[in-house]
Amino acid sequence: KAAQYASSIDDVERILWDGNNGMYTNDWPIADIKTGEVAILLLGTHSKKLWRTGEDMAPFGTPGFLWANNNNRDPEVRKEYLAQPHDRPYDLMFSPWNRDIAFNEFYEANAGKIDAIAAVDLWATSPINRAHACDGKITTTEMAEEMVFLAHHGKVTLREKFPTKGWRYLPDLPGAEPHLTLGYATISPIYVNERLQELRPESSKTDNGGDEAELDLGDLVGEFEIDRADLWRRTVFPASPAESWFVSASAAYWRILDGLDDDDPSVAAEELADLMAELSVRYLYTVSREGDLAALEAHRAYDRYSPYLVPRIKGTFVLHQMRLLLGNDIFFEVMRAVHDRYAEREMTTADFIAVAEQVSGRELDAFVRQWLEREGLPVLRPTVEVRSKKGQWQLVVSVDQGEPAYTLVSHLAVTVGDRRIVKRMELDGDTEAVFTFDERPTEVVFNVFDDVPVPRRSFYAWRNFIDDFHSTLIVYATASRIEANHTLARRWQELVADTYVEILPPLVKDAEIDAAAAATHDLMVMGTTDDNYLFGHLEDSGIEFERGVFRFRGRTFAEPDDGLFAVLPNPFNPDKVLYLIAANSAKELHDMTSRYDRGIPSWALFKGGEIVEQGYFEPESFVVDLD
Repeated sequence: KAAQYASSIDDVERILWDGNNGMYTNDWPIADIKTGEVAILLLGTHSKKLWRTGEDMAPFGTPGFLWANNNNRDPEVRKEYLAQPHDRPYDLMFSPWNRDIAFNEFYEANAGKIDAIAAVDLWATSPINRAHACDGKITTTEMAEEMVFLAHHGKVTLREKFPTKGWRYLPDLPGAEPHLTLGYATISPIYVNERLQELRPESSKTDNGGDEAELDLGDLVGEFEIDRADLWRRTVFPASPAESWFVSASAAYWRILDGLDDDDPSVAAEELADLMAELSVRYLYTVSREGDLAALEAHRAYDRYSPYLVPRIKGTFVLHQMRLLLGNDIFFEVMRAVHDRYAEREMTTADFIAVAEQVSGRELDAFVRQWLEREGLPVLRPTVEVRSKKGQWQLVVSVDQGEPAYTLVSHLAVTVGDRRIVKRMELDGDTEAVFTFDERPTEVVFNVFDDVPVPRRSFYAWRNFIDDFHSTLIVYATASRIEANHTLARRWQELVADTYVEILPPLVKDAEIDAAAAATHDLMVMGTTDDNYLFGHLEDSGIEFERGVFRFRGRTFAEPDDGLFAVLPNPFNPDKVLYLIAANSAKELHDMTSRYDRGIPSWALFKGGEIVEQGYFEPESFVVDLD
């Protein structure tokens, strides 16, 4: 109706808003060919927002260039999401999506020379054109004046899709047809209408998309027993962008705690550890690419993730550390009091601290602000000593901190006999703690639950491939079984593209890649354990390969159906990534690469094509073998 009857941008807004029932809330790009004005109407259910170049040439920081990909950019419309299941908090803060960043990169490269050909090139790129997208339309002022547009039928990236059993984008169901690439055609409703009129009788013419021992939590079990009835409710509004850390973290930490296993505290502890480790490595990857900032310096950005992600991650660790410091009962009382007092009202960081101190009866200003006012992460250097004393064993753990020092709470896992005993350790500057056991400890894992985010050498994760896939090469083995390895690599190349990235990462033989190319690309290296040249460059990673055998994290894997995924710093350039896919047999390599799992963290062990263990790499010196 708007397309047919509107004669101005104001008309489009009026018609779309009239009788709006929220069934199709999204960004509507609008262009008025009579005035040259461009606009975007964000149509919510109860609220709306109109950006137009007649009022602001650069509402998104790109003068004269507006884009839409349904990533809600207006705080008032975002508030419509405040109604959440279980009345849980919602993260009101805007974060750019990869398409937002891709549109910005396109503008920076093409400003002043954007035309139909530039649009054709843009539509053919990923992530603008994702695996599920199936066509593309383009028009310009000149074409629109004649009611003409370009339409591409089928995949704009020229990658055709065929019905495949079990594939959610194009399942092989009765009547399913392939998405073939038929190229661009010029469409003119005027021309089509004229031809239709010619085909009708005169009288009818009318003008009318691993195996370790279970954790022994001892008297710490209560830390991991979360009663969902104690969780906070409703959403706090930020008084300024500086409070983004709390708005985002309140929602993020609520989801973390709400999702923990409620039957077994040991399982809940492992789940929480994985989630906090994921936040740590996400922070490290983001700042390695985009630079750091203090959490209180949060701001909206369209060209990078860090102004949103860093405050969100630091804020989540603020709340996590407060829970460990205060205990569950008092922490939940603090959070409920904050959300009751400031539900759908603006709150400052000082307001939050004041309520927390009032409810807890403790001074918390410095404890909170140490995470919000500083860039970087705590630097912890643990050392361990074992002493025999009066028939018992003492474990002395010393932790030196870099400057500035933090006040922190962490946990250790101490292996004693066949038990892994968890101990709590509070750190305030340089700290020493003594723990006593009846048997001699054999291993200590410091910061076992990733309660404290710290720098680490291996912070890459499998999802980083999605963050920067344009520079990735798939390197397949040629020392033996070259034909089979090439076939598996081609199959994996297609699977990766179909699942997410849409483009085909180039295939390279391991025998043909030189050091310069290896140092300037992310490498996805695949093969059986003895046939890829690059496997010999991983000695610093602690992973060893022999024919039909690999050693990983102190264990040997020698069965034909054993396999390993690992994400490591590229040995030719640690600022680049190496994605390792290795197996003890070609059959296992086939099984491991039969599906794409975006949820793999930094490493995963496979058995017969199934993941049996997975996790993140610990920081250097945090695992101490006392044997």
